[in-house]
Amino acid sequence: MKILVFGAGVVGTAYAWQLSLAGHDVALLVRPGRKQELERQGIAISCFDMRKIPWKHLTTTYHPHVVEDFSPADGYALILVCVRSTQLQEALPHLAAKAGEATILFVQNNWSGRAEIEQYLAPARYLLGFPSVGGGRDAQSIQCALGASMRLGEPDGRLTTRLRTIAAVMRQADIKPRLTRRIIPWLWAHYAGIAAVGAGLCQAGSLPALASSAPILKDTLLAGREALAVCRARGIQLWRVPDEALPFLLPAWLFVPFMRRFLHTEVARLGLEGHADGYADDEVRAMYENVLNEGESLGVKMPHLRGFQQYIEHVVPIVNAGRRGAVSAGENVVTPR
Repeated sequence: MKILVFGAGVVGTAYAWQLSLAGHDVALLVRPGRKQELERQGIAISCFDMRKIPWKHLTTTYHPHVVEDFSPADGYALILVCVRSTQLQEALPHLAAKAGEATILFVQNNWSGRAEIEQYLAPARYLLGFPSVGGGRDAQSIQCALGASMRLGEPDGRLTTRLRTIAAVMRQADIKPRLTRRIIPWLWAHYAGIAAVGAGLCQAGSLPALASSAPILKDTLLAGREALAVCRARGIQLWRVPDEALPFLLPAWLFVPFMRRFLHTEVARLGLEGHADGYADDEVRAMYENVLNEGESLGVKMPHLRGFQQYIEHVVPIVNAGRRGAVSAGENVVTPR
């Protein structure tokens, strides 16, 4: 399949790499001026591959087919959009004008559901999903954790032929698709949980500091419950998305040790590094504010979530593992000419 990966950050690069290995014709869209450099030097990849047991650490240099622009004449069948949610509005006009007949798969945080996307694209043009990739990057390399699955769904919840076709493409790259009729509820619950955990991380200042602070973890738990209450007020039945809701339904005496153990793992370091190193400040602030503002409009009481506001408003780049420049899922929006 001819595929364009829109967004050359950790997620986009990791998926472009794996889809290329699976034999697909993959192009990686980058900012103007980077094409020659990347084609000459390639991208060094250090990957903690969790798709099969035992987990493996992979290192390689990926030499992608790089493009700086695209058009309907390119004939892409799939465009994989891997940009931060705060960069979506910038990307949508380019996608609407240049995607041609391609199916557009958005793999990113989503709080607006269909509303923002459908200002530009009809439902028949796109799918929604979420990646199982996290990590950090600098100018010539990425460090990532690559999980086994990817959430996929139609915006209206149907299980369609095109959804199964794209799922088959991901399966060829050894990425197990998890098809769902409730992709938007799942994305909203995930968004709410990350908004709460991100707020706790902003207060703590680093992953190790968050893991070692029982008081902040308890406040994070209570803030997460309030954020999920906003989802419930939006009409989401949380029992239908148990994997996202369950951690925040645990009692504090279970949640705190669970989070402590998780935050000390290599998987957590790589998976959350984008939120801990520079923290993608615009996205975390937007996620927190979106959940808080929606809760206020719906009359949800959120004293614990609101209690993090001072830390969100004064967030400074957070240093993790002594490295700068890491980014969260779907960074580095490209503005094609």
